[in-house]
Amino acid sequence: MASTGHQSSSTSDSPQKHILEITEKVPRLICVHHPGHVINPAKAIETLGGKEGLNKMKTAKIVPLNFRPKFKMSHPILGEASDSANILIKVRRKKRKPKSVAGSAYGTDTATTTVHAEIVGRVVRRVDFRRLSDFQVCPSVP
Repeated sequence: MASTGHQSSSTSDSPQKHILEITEKVPRLICVHHPGHVINPAKAIETLGGKEGLNKMKTAKIVPLNFRPKFKMSHPILGEASDSANILIKVRRKKRKPKSVAGSAYGTDTATTTVHAEIVGRVVRRVDFRRLSDFQVCPSVP
């Protein structure tokens, strides 16, 4: 999916620089640093305003996050959106243990590890929630 190329100048004394060239079209992504522990991604998207909130996130500078979206009295936490120029890489590492041979000495077998890296997408925008939230009092429901 990606290849590395070398860029060299006309002088032979300059060191070569490694440059990452993306040869295929990859999706554009938005990175959200959610301040909560996300177990259910659908509920995390709901706290950001659902699909409408995600669409607004593409251009908005301030993004609200409401931990309890169904409760009208709760105050949102405001996050700051900024442009980004990062890539998201999925790295998988497989470690295989060798088959032990009867009578082999301890520690002579070595494990083989294979690493596979794949570019998932280009992160063009990121949202950080660095501000503190307000204390909120919920009325008791009978």
